[in-house]
Amino acid sequence: MLSTFQMALHVPWLGQVGRAIVRRLAGFGCTRLLGVDPEAVAEGVEMVPLATALAEADFVLVAVPLTSTTHHLIGATELAHARAGQLIVNVGRGSVVDEMAVLPALQSGQVGGYAADVFGCEDWQLSDRPRTVSPELLAEPYTVFTPHIGSAVQHVRLAIEQSAADNIIAALQGKTPPNAINAPQRLAA
Repeated sequence: MLSTFQMALHVPWLGQVGRAIVRRLAGFGCTRLLGVDPEAVAEGVEMVPLATALAEADFVLVAVPLTSTTHHLIGATELAHARAGQLIVNVGRGSVVDEMAVLPALQSGQVGGYAADVFGCEDWQLSDRPRTVSPELLAEPYTVFTPHIGSAVQHVRLAIEQSAADNIIAALQGKTPPNAINAPQRLAA
């Protein structure tokens, strides 16, 4: 019965993705929705520190952009203190969750399952990114992976195309493209 679980919603700034997730979860009867963002206020979402969300939630949805402060935000230490058997879903950026820390957590049962539509090997702005998803992680029985298809809907693809066009136009005008992955403010070393 879904009305007895707590969901940690790790969505900084509760932007469009975060608000959309909250709206969709409303129909599942969650007893608590925990958000990790001290700056945000969202109806029906209790804002807590990350450690609290990980310790108390049955499910953790990670929808976080990759920045210098979110790189491996959920790693071995965080997973060791997470609620045992927790299910984690990463739809933000692959490198926000340390995939190599997830593997032993799955094997020990500390993490009950891991699903992702994003992977560390996709984070091209990281020079030390893994080149593939770990075969050991792929072989784990309590994982579900999709090939980054979360954006495979018409209005999202049109927005991606528009963003690409805006970046090209800015570059041709001698301006910094608005979504440059090598922009220092996006990911500092």
